[in-house]
Amino acid sequence: MHGVNTIHLVGWPGAGKAELAAELASLGFQAEAGHALAWTDTSQPVWVLVDARSRIEDLVALQKLLAAGDLVVLMFWQQVALDEQAWWLKQCRQMAKPYLLKTQPLTEAQVVALLQTPKTAQNPFWPSLTVLQLDAPYTVILEHAMFVLDSARRMLNGKLWRVRWVCQTLEYVNPVVIDMTPTRFETLAALPNEKPGAVRVVGEGIDDLVIQNQLNEWLLACRAPGA
Repeated sequence: MHGVNTIHLVGWPGAGKAELAAELASLGFQAEAGHALAWTDTSQPVWVLVDARSRIEDLVALQKLLAAGDLVVLMFWQQVALDEQAWWLKQCRQMAKPYLLKTQPLTEAQVVALLQTPKTAQNPFWPSLTVLQLDAPYTVILEHAMFVLDSARRMLNGKLWRVRWVCQTLEYVNPVVIDMTPTRFETLAALPNEKPGAVRVVGEGIDDLVIQNQLNEWLLACRAPGA
């Protein structure tokens, strides 16, 4: 383990914090992936991770996000269209934020150099989020499920920050993951260790029993006829 301070990784849910923390650990660096929107006022390095595959149109939210770290790590860079790449680089330069384009695994020398980034992180005062583990162990219609989740996000006025639903669908033989984040909505093949029916919800104020019951009703509404 390197004799350096802990690297604090922050950012919106779905930005890849856990993956980067694991990569840094494999190089011998101590990294802490902030839970949900956790932000730590610390003298230690703070890197803010951004899913660069989609723009953030809310200028205030964007500025708070980029200011939350000493270094901005633009994740999934190889999947970003050229015009989107130009847009993100413009945002970082306008705020004079040092940035890293995450295109390949980091090297030890790179991390050591990045740790010299000056301390500029500012508290974004993000809301406190709750994580729920729900269960929807039935076959669903994929298009219907995506519509319901998108509707739920709008009806709850932005309280849902991330939903990751591993589901068995009528359309596909193998389980599918519906992954909804503040900026993206996509379907992926489920990993071998992911259990169909598992629904992980990250949101603001969702520890309220009324909202939890509502979420369960919405999930049940996606059930395929006869399933």
